[in-house]
Amino acid sequence: MPIPNLQLRLILTLLLLLTAGFAQAEIIDISPEVDAEYRQAIGERELVFYAIDLESNKHYAYNPSAVETRKTPFSTFKIPNLIIALESGVATLDQHRAWDASKRPASSFWPETWKKDMALAEAFRRSAVWSFRDLAVDVGVDRYRTLLTSYNYGNAEVPDGSDNFWLTGELAISPTEQALFPENLPSDGLSVSKATLEALDSVSLLDQQPGFSWHGKTGAGPVESGQFDGEFTGWLIGWVKPDNAAPVVYALHVKGPSFTAINQFRRQMSEQILQLIGALPHAP
Repeated sequence: MPIPNLQLRLILTLLLLLTAGFAQAEIIDISPEVDAEYRQAIGERELVFYAIDLESNKHYAYNPSAVETRKTPFSTFKIPNLIIALESGVATLDQHRAWDASKRPASSFWPETWKKDMALAEAFRRSAVWSFRDLAVDVGVDRYRTLLTSYNYGNAEVPDGSDNFWLTGELAISPTEQALFPENLPSDGLSVSKATLEALDSVSLLDQQPGFSWHGKTGAGPVESGQFDGEFTGWLIGWVKPDNAAPVVYALHVKGPSFTAINQFRRQMSEQILQLIGALPHAP
């Protein structure tokens, strides 16, 4: 039976830990490699990027002094949330959840695509907060605490009674920990099933072309809670899977003067840096 792609990454990482000395891995500062065009695109934003090439065990960083600083994960938490929900049997990928407008009233910033019933797969792709808050109630605080601790997911802080702790600042994770998260999952094929790993691959796909697939999840929120017309921080985290080599895992975090300033920037800059380190091919 073929080894699931994500499980294969986990096995490769364990081998790297044993043979290459992960703790001693050198971090390559790519900041000097970013040319004037990149710097102009970054502009007034504060950018942090971290990536690990699991084939070579090379670690890359932009702004390396900040890669260990923990931040609110926002909707990037939907990756572990999806895994926990599927593994615990709380939900299936195609299971529809009804939107109860009286329980989860629409906020002014909600896109129209959130205001409806939807399956878990669609809720993940559209980043529908209400669906995952309902899901969090079903999962329960104790299960989150146990599994996030076992996954080494940031500080694993889950307050009593909270169904949005990944948005409000209690839960925090660094760019390094975000990049490492897929590799910290149990690798025995039992705690995380093949079906769950395949489900994660399917809903996180950003791009697929001959020779590679690119996966990721965004997240964003205001620097000051509730101030949606002010500064925003955001993420894009994920992995690039070449057809014939181990993946590259990565995490980008950015702070900017508004949501508009970081929204498209996250993917555009991630793509440029992943091209710079050879994880993605350059556009023809």
